[in-house]
Amino acid sequence: MFEFDDNGSYVVSLTATDDDGGVSDTATATIDVTNVAPAAAINDAPTTSPEGTPISLSSSVTDAGAVVVDAKGVETTLPADTVIAAAPRKSNQTLFADFEWMVDELHGCGDALMPRGMDAAIHEGYRLGARI
Repeated sequence: MFEFDDNGSYVVSLTATDDDGGVSDTATATIDVTNVAPAAAINDAPTTSPEGTPISLSSSVTDAGAVVVDAKGVETTLPADTVIAAAPRKSNQTLFADFEWMVDELHGCGDALMPRGMDAAIHEGYRLGARI
């Protein structure tokens, strides 16, 4: 992997040689580098937090964007001045258990039961409200 030292427009060329000594035609392309090694920092991270407790984080990016790498390893640069870090969510039913003995009827919904997407939690809350 080659990393460019600075933003700019670069002409690159490639010639391939196979195991039998065959040589391809040379291919050239221009690469516009618009984001050299952004420096990212996570801010406001607590030193400790009980398991399952939501925490808020913020970040800063000191370049014109952030590099996103997909599951196939392809890098894409996205313009950004802020990056929000999202960590795996965990179900937290502690509050539910604390109130369960106090009332005759108690319902839970959303990520308290099982982490999912926001739309699933909203729809579950709506259905539960309509039912009770």
